[in-house]
This record gives sequence, C-alpha cells and structure tokens, in this order.
Amino acid sequence: MPENKIEEEIINVLWIKPQDTQLKIVPRPGSPLEELVDEPLILSYDNQMNYPFTTTLTLMRQLQSALGDEATLHGSILNLSAVPREDFAHKTWQENYLGDVYKEIPFGYSTIECRRIGKDISEIDTLDEIVQRQDLVVIPISFETHVNEVARLGKYLKERYGDSVKVMASGTGVEGHEEHLLNEGLDVVFIGEVTDKGEQVLKAIKQEDYKTLSSLPGVFSDLGGYRARNLGARNFRRDPESRAKNIIEWNRNIGKYMEFAPISFEFVGRPDLVNPESSVHPVIQHCNAFQDVDYGTLTNILPEGEEIYLAADDISVQKGCQENCDFCHAAGRGVANQDAEYINKMVDFYKSMGATSMIVTSDQLLFKVAYNIKAAKQYNEILKHIRKLGMHVLYGNGESFSLLAKIIDNAREGSEEQRRVYAELLGNRAETMPYAYYPFERLEAMVGRAGETGLGKLRGGLEAYLKVLEHTDRVAEGRGHNIEIGTNIILNPEEGKEDMERFYNFMDPIANEFSHLTIRYNAFFLIPSNAAPHIKTLKEKYGAGLYSEKHPELKVVSIPQITPQGEDARYLEKQLAENIAAAKSSKSKRMLGGGAYYPKEPI
Repeated sequence: MPENKIEEEIINVLWIKPQDTQLKIVPRPGSPLEELVDEPLILSYDNQMNYPFTTTLTLMRQLQSALGDEATLHGSILNLSAVPREDFAHKTWQENYLGDVYKEIPFGYSTIECRRIGKDISEIDTLDEIVQRQDLVVIPISFETHVNEVARLGKYLKERYGDSVKVMASGTGVEGHEEHLLNEGLDVVFIGEVTDKGEQVLKAIKQEDYKTLSSLPGVFSDLGGYRARNLGARNFRRDPESRAKNIIEWNRNIGKYMEFAPISFEFVGRPDLVNPESSVHPVIQHCNAFQDVDYGTLTNILPEGEEIYLAADDISVQKGCQENCDFCHAAGRGVANQDAEYINKMVDFYKSMGATSMIVTSDQLLFKVAYNIKAAKQYNEILKHIRKLGMHVLYGNGESFSLLAKIIDNAREGSEEQRRVYAELLGNRAETMPYAYYPFERLEAMVGRAGETGLGKLRGGLEAYLKVLEHTDRVAEGRGHNIEIGTNIILNPEEGKEDMERFYNFMDPIANEFSHLTIRYNAFFLIPSNAAPHIKTLKEKYGAGLYSEKHPELKVVSIPQITPQGEDARYLEKQLAENIAAAKSSKSKRMLGGGAYYPKEPI
C-alpha cells in the first residue's frame, strides 16, 4: 500500500464519554464523620458538564485541519454520563439514571460507595449499528477517576465485537495505566496529543499500518506484533533535551492543526437525550455532573435558568502554559500562539449549536494578555465579539488573581496606550461576566517559591487577591447584582485541624468585607495525578501511602488520599472530618462536604 495513502475517503470514529461515578461516604460506628453528617454524604462528581465534548469537537477540528483533503473525518459522539436536562432541573434524574452500588472503598471506619451516573453501555439499543460502521472507537478521559470505567468499556467492546473494531483509550487520565488497559484488551492507549502527529496515528490505525503506528509519539500498543511504549512528544518524563527539541518542532508545525476546518459529527445512541423541540444541539444541551449538589450558583443557573453554559478550553490567545507547576499535566509542554480570528469562529460555532454562555477553562488564559499589549488587543477583540453575540463568560480556572491584578494595574498606572487598551478589556470583561467567577492562583505567585501548597498559598498573593476583590465588587455594583467568587487552597497531606481552622479564620473577615460579593472558600486536597511531574516526588516520599493508587475513583480534589508514613486510611478519614468541621464553624456560606457544596443559608 502506498505510503500515506488511505484506503477510503471517510474515516469514522466513535467517541464515548464514560459514565460518571457518584461517590457517597457512609460513616460507620467509630468514624469521626458520624457527628458531622446526619446522613451519607455525597463527596464529589468527577466531571464538568459538557466539557469533554467541547474538547472532542476541538480535537476533531484539529485532526481534520491536519488531514486536509486526504480524508474526511466523521465523528459519532455517545455520551453515557449525561442525564436529560428536564430530569436534572427537577431533580428526578436519580430514578432512572443512578445505578446500584458497584464498588465499596474502605475509608477508615467509613465506606465510600460508588454508583454510576447515566446510561450503561449495555443499555444502548443501537450499539451494534453504531459500532459496526466505525474505523476506531476512542474513549477519552481527562481525569484518572474514569480509568476503571475505560477498562470496563474497552473490555466489553472487545468481548462483544472482537477484532472487527479497534478500541483506543486517550487523554491525560490514562497516563500511568497503559499496561492495565492493554491487558484488559484495548488495542491502543494514546498519551500523546493530537497536535503531535495525532492525524498520523489515526491514519495508521485506519490503514492497519501497525509498523508506522508503533513509531509515533504517545502510542502504547502491541498491534501487528509491534510493541510500542512511546512517551508523548512533550511529556514531562522525556529528557529535557529531547522535550525541548520536540517543543520547537511542535511550535513550527502547529499551524497545520489550526485551520478552521469544517467538521462532520452526530450525536448517537441516546434518544432519551434528544429533544426535537429544542434548537440546542444534544452534544451540549445535557448535564453530566454535580447533579445532587444544591449550592445556588452554576448548578442552578444550568438547569433552571435560560442559559446553556459550554465549557470551552480553546478561548485563549495562546495554547499551553508558561508555568511549570508540578501538580499540572500541562507543565513544561510549551506555548504557542492562537489567532483571535480562529477563536471568534469557534465562538460563532458554539453559538450556532445553541450555547448562550461559556466557561473558559484554558490554562493561563491571561498570562500573555497581562504582559503583552498585542495579545491584550487580540483578547479584547474576542471579548467584544462575545459581547456582540450577547453571550456570557464564566471566568474560571483560566484566570489567576495575580494576572488579573496585573491587568488592573496596567489600566490604572500603565502608559497611555496601556491604560486605554486594558481599561477597555476590563470593561468588556465586566459586561460579559455573569453571576459567578471562579479564578485560580498559581502557587508561585501566592507563596513566592515554587512547589509550596497549603496555607502559605495565600501569604504572598494577598495584595493581588484583595485588588481583584475590590475590582469585582465595583463590577457587581455596576451590574446591579451580586457576583459569587470561589476561593480554594490546596492542602498539603500533613496539614491538619489547626491549619484548616487557620485558613477559614483567615478568610472569614475577608469574605464579609465586600457588600456586592458572595465569597465562598474551601480547602481542597492534593491529587497525586500520574500525568503531572509531581507524581515521581510523591511516590518517592509516600510510596504505599498513595491510597488512591489502588482506588483511582478517589482522585478528586474533595477527598484526602495521601497518608504519611505509618498511617492508614483512618488518617485520611480524620483529615476529611477536620476539614468539614473547620468549614462548618467558619462564616462561609458554602460548607465543604467533599466536592459537594451545600449552602448554610439560601443565597
């Protein structure tokens, strides 16, 4: 077969979103949680609404851009985790979309019950028809919480369809689990990125050219007898020299993935999610997470308000992140520019699908904007376009306090051009801001030295934090309604009761200082992610104390999961109880129940 020649014009790929897992902790006699909770406590959901499918659509477009005229990619999207919007809004989804307990995880004296949310793959009536027309089935996950579900789905598909279909797992959530997934029967585990020759991976699988497949970055596979165990081109586990070389090559070639190519896709297998009377595409209409959680912010806006929020990770003038935070999977993978015209076309596309608003999730959204006036002008054009379309933006983990504070300083104290550009940017940002704002903070900016977590995180960044609060308070006053701001810190594994109380006591007076802000604050726990550089250090320091290595379902920020030497899960249970107790005794209007927030009083 001629090299780089595909057999057919169409490449059919099925993307499957696995079911989410509800984590419910049931205190038993002797548990320190017994006195804190009156009934079993929902700890967390491990996903963010329709986020995986905006990512899928973005990756499809990048693949089609790189494929060019060689082939047309057709994507089918099967969402196993979603529940109908109507059931979500009226809180009746549990009747038909919450499964029985499938796993119990011991947690000190307590038990964590795992239940699947959504629709099991065995319940998809048209699965045979859907799968049989595919060249590849992809199960992508962003978080390790889903990895056991990926293994279960892959095994089910291979046992049912055998070699008639190729099954691939992908995403940052599968890193460190490659051999387990291959042993469960999956054909390929891909830990690379689409913009690092992802289209060549797709073509090689389509052509059954397993020799070429085995040479591509990020591929783990034994297909065709070729053993491939290849790190991603820019993976942190590569030696610095080869990673730097690959980042240069990535920057040189990124343009081929960034043409705004038309994409062909359909929503399949879930007629219960298709509302013929709605103009909103079912890919983004339905909700995947936070279904039980009654804290009156985004959860209530989503089901009961008129707005359709879309979690978009591509609304940024740059790709990648300059920072090297060792807890983040994006650390050290390089930075590339992204054109404002491309982003505006993406916003138009989301609007055409029925989205009225977006949650911006791009890493370091403001880094380049804060320090480069050309980038600030580009970002301003994007905000003006969003404003023109009448859309809102929930500014989330793409914004840091320190960078927004830098932009505020530029608007007040910069050169004449800076004052004009940054003041206009802040004005457009204010007009597109809805009722909530969830920024994050780079650890280095808050503590003054790399790698520190915990309470020290608020020390160095207090000035920037207060500056952002004062600015947002004025925005809220101008908008005529309160704005909610979420503030969280990451706790070190050893931090206990006194540290947690100190954090809440520190935040209490700040939270009540601004009349137009609802400030909610919680302490979260470090996640030992296999996709992040810190995993090597954590494994060396804690070894068998990484409790969630045995139970990846627990890899969510709400659950402590690292035990110091000589301790067991009772230590983790006590740490969770201390955090809940500290939150309850504070003046926070939102209390911590793991990742499930519930208000002390109505908003």
